Amino acid sequence: MVALKASLVKAALGEEDADLLLRGVKLVDVATGEVYIDGHVHVESSHMTVAGFAEAVLPRGTTAAVFDPHEVANVAGLEGVLCLIDESARLPFRAFFMAPSCVPSAPGLETSGAELGVDEVARLLRRRRVLGLAEVMDYPGVLRCDARVMSKVERALRMGRLVDGHCPGLKGRALDAYMALGARSDHEALDAEEALYKLRRGLWVMIREGSASRMVDKVIPEAVRRGVDLRRAMIVSDDVDPRYLVHGHLDRALRKAIRLGLSPIEAYRLVTLNPSTYFRLDLEVGLIAPGWRADMVLLRSLEDVEVDRVMVGGRFVASGGSMLRPIPPTSR
Repeated sequence: MVALKASLVKAALGEEDADLLLRGVKLVDVATGEVYIDGHVHVESSHMTVAGFAEAVLPRGTTAAVFDPHEVANVAGLEGVLCLIDESARLPFRAFFMAPSCVPSAPGLETSGAELGVDEVARLLRRRRVLGLAEVMDYPGVLRCDARVMSKVERALRMGRLVDGHCPGLKGRALDAYMALGARSDHEALDAEEALYKLRRGLWVMIREGSASRMVDKVIPEAVRRGVDLRRAMIVSDDVDPRYLVHGHLDRALRKAIRLGLSPIEAYRLVTLNPSTYFRLDLEVGLIAPGWRADMVLLRSLEDVEVDRVMVGGRFVASGGSMLRPIPPTSR
């Protein structure tokens, strides 16, 4: 590690050749964003493994994602989630995870294959690439001060981890109470008014654009019209089935946002700097700068989000819409 750092210092000083030289490119300064980070996605909706999902989205420019595997947890429990985490460790893709908070998601209303209690959640939170507690869907339980829900949130906060929210329609005192527990984001706004209201209240707002919900065309025009500062917002997919991925991923959402009037720089921030800041990854990814991970997307057109080549960890992994080398299937 010391030798690597010394080599990086010498390259920065011009005393040693860099591994790669890019000529004739313009750097997109989102302060400065380069990789596309999907900040909330359920990989199960794609009917793919993490490896399969990575192979589908890398040519589109998505080099990182934060997965909430609560459907896998509902069926296969802790072992299933650990399997996903282990599968993703050697991929040319930055796979991060949130620990499912509500397994089973509807006690008494469904037959679940497993249950994740506070001890199982804590075990997941000790993993390096598990960033926090996934969406706390049981918001009625929060408002009732249900010990089953609150103990998981308390453990996550005590361990210094994030808590994602899930609170459709909550406003006023109910939203204040939900936020008081520790939730810091929401991706369930039902319309633009609710999304902007939650931004004003201090929540990070995830604007969904996937196969289950498409909110970009609702939120972005209203945010542009009002001149809303979107530095605490991000675009996520949430759920994406294979038929949707055929037509694009975050690149598709970016094209739509730009077409609806958002400046390209501000649009790119929604999938680069903003999510990396929220997830506390901004000292590692989300920027093109000395000392950051060499993950980047080379574009033919900024406005059309036309991806040319994709680099992860200093190596090109995709070009012209295809993987340069297929990702081998994983097994356990």
